[in-house]
Amino acid sequence: MVLRRELPPEFYAEVKMRFPHESDMQNGGFAGIKINYINFVIRNDGTAWMPYLIPGETKYRGSAFKLKDFTYNKYYVLKVVGKQLNDTTKQFVFSVNGNQIGAATVPLNEKAKLELSLFASRGNAYFDDFQLSNLNKSENSSPNVVVNSSFEYTQEGIPTYFDTSYRYFKLGKDFEQYLRNLSIDSTEKYAEKQSLKIVHDNNEIISGIRTYDTAVVVDQPYVFSIYLKADQENFPAKLTIWEMRDRNREKNITLSTKWQRFEFQVKAAERGNIRAGFAFSRPGTVWADALQVEFAANATEYKVSDLDRVKFNNKKEELKEVVFTAAMLDRPPEMGNLDAFAKSAGVISEENFYFRAANAKAQTRAFAACDSRNLYIGVRCFVPDPEKIKIYDFPYDDLRNFGPEHLELFLDPGKLGKYFQFTVGTGGGKCDFGYGRNLQWNAQWDAVAKINPQSKSIDYMLKLPLSMLLSVIKDDVP
Repeated sequence: MVLRRELPPEFYAEVKMRFPHESDMQNGGFAGIKINYINFVIRNDGTAWMPYLIPGETKYRGSAFKLKDFTYNKYYVLKVVGKQLNDTTKQFVFSVNGNQIGAATVPLNEKAKLELSLFASRGNAYFDDFQLSNLNKSENSSPNVVVNSSFEYTQEGIPTYFDTSYRYFKLGKDFEQYLRNLSIDSTEKYAEKQSLKIVHDNNEIISGIRTYDTAVVVDQPYVFSIYLKADQENFPAKLTIWEMRDRNREKNITLSTKWQRFEFQVKAAERGNIRAGFAFSRPGTVWADALQVEFAANATEYKVSDLDRVKFNNKKEELKEVVFTAAMLDRPPEMGNLDAFAKSAGVISEENFYFRAANAKAQTRAFAACDSRNLYIGVRCFVPDPEKIKIYDFPYDDLRNFGPEHLELFLDPGKLGKYFQFTVGTGGGKCDFGYGRNLQWNAQWDAVAKINPQSKSIDYMLKLPLSMLLSVIKDDVP
């Protein structure tokens, strides 16, 4: 899977990866990140590996590190930091779970095109939570890597991307009041529209909050800063940094009734992920706002993180709702005979196929029908040269069915923002995810895929039991 955009000259990229099961990997299998000719991977024997062959050379370079207590079906965090050392040389630093594996210094100038891909060789791997951050400084860019740093985004009143478990409840006290003691306050704020308000009374042992996992660069400096105020003068508190998962740093501070900015400089990170925040244990109220972690020796002017635009992109493409009639059939259609099916099925207009917000250029036709038991979907995908289409027929739920050519169908019967996902490869191989992207879900459904030389297309037909679709969400469907 290749990232559609080029990498910036200086960046950090991070992704979680796991091998689902030992039987899914052949001997010598590996998976991870590739940037141009440099590989940042984990082998199926639990070795983190960074092999690369510089163009013009005949021997591979690189480094390897045996991961402690490596297991299958466990996520590992792979991170690559790219830095431009001079006009002709670039350095890539590779770490896994905060432990540095190695660094590659290679001949690449600042204008060299960098292409990133996620891949698996000789087996399957799952990837999740990919992040990419531009480390280049420009007039409009932000050095801040704290997501939701001014508490503008919440879920059920709690700011997202923050670790609220840093507060410790006192057993036997009022738990509901304890929950109410952490809230968003729009009347007191320093930077944006609101701040975080934390009350400490006899329901807590300690109060505070920390960012969620925030990436830093091992052996490089960083600084954490935060604006704080209290409801009383000379209020004791402390800044905290947890370099995950075995390095704790603390700095004692004193708050006043006015907003103040506090900094916590670290000369060299010992781990690749941190959680930064503050804590206090005296009865009283503290407001927090404008958190910032940046790769520098001293704090610069607070700016909302560029990551917020990625995490909280609220701009929605306005596409019209598609309404069509699925014809009612007297008897089941012949699976695989799309021409016959199309004569009796309802047609989904070509105007309703999109690539992003624009009408799709590739021609596609789709048809829908049902009987008393099943929903039938037929899709004809036109291709320039059917003879060049490779036929892949992998086992059920094998992720290789997401090959160069495949059909993906997303169904949301309840219109609740969730969906079923059905995937069919060119050879009829199938994958499915349950409602709400349940990877463990499996169901009985049929699919046929055929190369059609006459129409110059790949024809897909799917047979989906209505009971399968409705039984999973029967309590949610209006």
